Amino acid sequence: MSLLVYTIRIESERLKMMKKENIFKVTFTNNSSVFIKAMDEDHARRIVERNGTTWTRAEDKVEMIIKSIEECE
Repeated sequence: MSLLVYTIRIESERLKMMKKENIFKVTFTNNSSVFIKAMDEDHARRIVERNGTTWTRAEDKVEMIIKSIEECE
């Protein structure tokens, strides 16, 4: 039984390491940017794209097209 618990604990720690998130700066074609906590660049892109391409600022609607995604150090 203790071997099983030990194995599960190792696998749990390994999964935590694999899911490490970093901060990414996503810049848009209108030169605005946001910071996203994600596992990788593709994950950051999916998070931003899930919000749609049209964002609302006060009464204005702004088209948000991704220009670049950079990992912050």
